[in-house]
Amino acid sequence: MHQRFPNSPKDDGNWDLNKYNKNSPLWAYTGNSSGIWKCPADRSTGINNKGQTVPRIRSMAMNNWVGGEGWGNSGNWVPQNKSGWKVYLKQTDMTDPGPSHTWVFTDEREDSINDGCFWVDMSGYADQPALWHIVDFPGSYHNRAGEFSFADGHAENKKWLDDRTTPPLSKQDRALNQSTPGNKDVLWLQERSTRQTGL
Repeated sequence: MHQRFPNSPKDDGNWDLNKYNKNSPLWAYTGNSSGIWKCPADRSTGINNKGQTVPRIRSMAMNNWVGGEGWGNSGNWVPQNKSGWKVYLKQTDMTDPGPSHTWVFTDEREDSINDGCFWVDMSGYADQPALWHIVDFPGSYHNRAGEFSFADGHAENKKWLDDRTTPPLSKQDRALNQSTPGNKDVLWLQERSTRQTGL
């Protein structure tokens, strides 16, 4: 199963830049700008070490197939050379589906965001819709749409079509890795995330 980090309002990852954000390999390229890690439409809050309610500091997550070891299907973390799916470590690796069709960053919902990656399970891609799962839930802060940045530098606004992609916000940790057979939003994510190795 996809493991969750604590999503309690008091978890210091919700308000302390030093816990995760400043430890990111990307921090050196941000110009010390903490605002780029969060969508302004995300109004969620945390409780800091002084007991004060403060805005949460992050809503961004990175494609699990970009820059890391990669996830296998069904929630298993496996080395990149054994997952069966390509993991892109540099832009020149992105030969299929290509930089203009491979997303890198997106907003993740406040009741879903946990670790730094947004997991797209490739089970059933592309012609077995009964196997499609939604693991992490994308942001839908823009009239049921989410924002994506792609490896070539362009951005897209994706309007979600399936109600299972945009359930009502929960004040608790949302159960992740939900079976959503036939969810075309999952197929959209799969098409823009990775491809099988050896093809």
